[in-house]
Amino acid sequence: MVDRIRLLCKKHNTTLAQLERELGIGNGVIARWNAKHVSYEKIKMVADYFGVTPEYLMTGEESAPPTDAETAEVLRLLRQASGAKKRAAIAAAIAVLKTKDN
Repeated sequence: MVDRIRLLCKKHNTTLAQLERELGIGNGVIARWNAKHVSYEKIKMVADYFGVTPEYLMTGEESAPPTDAETAEVLRLLRQASGAKKRAAIAAAIAVLKTKDN
């Protein structure tokens, strides 16, 4: 992820240090993002700055936005969830989606 951010900085004629100052992120913090958990909010803040999706920063691939309001709402709530609640929601969704329709 850090390598993609560095490439975006270069493309936009800025540095990681300048990006961190503009976004109010501590000096040298982004360079350590590969080694630690980063909140979705911080990733989204950087993504918004460069006009890309958080998914692009995390994976290098753009994902198609949801096409319906219910899916968008589920994804929004899942992104806001954390810890055990998020894992439980993902596990429940996988279990339901793997069941065969009768």
